[in-house]
Amino acid sequence: MPLRPPWLWACLCMYMIRTIIIQDDTLMLDHLMGVLRARFNQVEVVATATNAADGLQQIAAHQPDLLLLEIALPDATGFDLLNSLGGHSFAVIFMASQRDHALKAIRFSAVDYLLKPLSERQLSIALHRAAQWMRQRQLHEVQQLQLQIRQQMDDLILIMERTLNHDQAISIALANEKRSIRSKEILYCRAEGSYTHFYLSNGEHLVSAQGMYNYQELESHGFMQSSRGVMVNKAHIQSLCNDDYTHELLLVNGTRVHVSKRRVEAVKAIFNKMDKK
Repeated sequence: MPLRPPWLWACLCMYMIRTIIIQDDTLMLDHLMGVLRARFNQVEVVATATNAADGLQQIAAHQPDLLLLEIALPDATGFDLLNSLGGHSFAVIFMASQRDHALKAIRFSAVDYLLKPLSERQLSIALHRAAQWMRQRQLHEVQQLQLQIRQQMDDLILIMERTLNHDQAISIALANEKRSIRSKEILYCRAEGSYTHFYLSNGEHLVSAQGMYNYQELESHGFMQSSRGVMVNKAHIQSLCNDDYTHELLLVNGTRVHVSKRRVEAVKAIFNKMDKK
């Protein structure tokens, strides 16, 4: 198999790959450093170590993108070193004299397993795989970040909508006048024939000469239906009270509003969503 052409390596490696080499064979270490400098100029060796203890210190100090790790170290195995980290975010290429540990290396999510003596072709293929692994990881992280930002934006929009709607006024037609009441001042309202009763946070009780159907905008102002003909301001709900027979919404002023059996599941879903926010 031919070496990966330089242009392909450059396409995969859009930045310097911070690399640590942990290898107890100093001749092998020098050879590896020479090949990397000569052929792979986008691999930056930030540190080397000849044992696991020093290797752990170098990893903590430099936070590498890639670790070239000898399995048989003087004071521990490469697997022991990774286990002691408790988790890692860098790519790992193992180096070994025998194939005995290849299966175990796979379990440690190694991107490659190189047999010594290393050839330039082996190293090229392994680095190519490491670059692909890092690129996929970056893509995943970007996607996760985009998802998080999108969720935060959705939450922000929801909060803004609630805030704006909460401050919007509703025109209530009384017997001899019309009053403009802000949504946030209304605890709940109840239909009674062709009339609508409004219960305000200041204790007022207003009776509109118009039926509930004339106040269809209430839902967009942050109200939800608890039972037929009753709309409750979600901003004033403190908790949902349940027992074997009844369901009620407890409002911040201590008022309890009945929840009908037909509306229980819908109210629970809305209330749980509110609670998570």
